[in-house]
Amino acid sequence: MSDSLQPVPELVDIEKVTTAVVRGVVDMGEIASFFDASFSRLAPAVAAQGVAVIGPAFALYHGAPGAVADLEVGFPTAGSIAADGDVVSGVLPGGRVARLAHEGSFD
Repeated sequence: MSDSLQPVPELVDIEKVTTAVVRGVVDMGEIASFFDASFSRLAPAVAAQGVAVIGPAFALYHGAPGAVADLEVGFPTAGSIAADGDVVSGVLPGGRVARLAHEGSFD
């Protein structure tokens, strides 16, 4: 694969946004299952409350992953949601961030 096909991070300024997420501390061998299970619960929970999804799915890692990853996965939403099992409301803070879009499998 040539370097021209590699994603390039970009520095962007973002606004604070409300989210609907599933949080977890996950063994790296189970990360794909965590993503699949989380996103299958997120969409119906958000839709049932009539809250609009306003952006693409994301994963927010709290620290560098090692044998386990401390993360939350979800969607930006137009407002807060009430907790529904492990689907809870969250916030992505505003500020300057490095953004990189990943396309492909989780592994």
